Amino acid sequence: ADVGERFVGLHEIAKSKEGKNCVEVTVPTQFFCFPGDKVNFDSSILGLSGQMKVLSTHCWADSYTAGTVIKLEV
Repeated sequence: ADVGERFVGLHEIAKSKEGKNCVEVTVPTQFFCFPGDKVNFDSSILGLSGQMKVLSTHCWADSYTAGTVIKLEV
């Protein structure tokens, strides 16, 4: 196999694994981040800490509440 084909194959395998292990957290404030960003996350309750990649986010605000749902790759 060609080296380029092998690289493409390895890249596709890595992409297929991306996002398979993730955690979704909701914070009670607007936290602006975007898919692909790296954020520091530390939760002794979940047993997770370190820099994690943002997979998706959703911010909201109304007259009563505001928050952000962040999906992180573990």
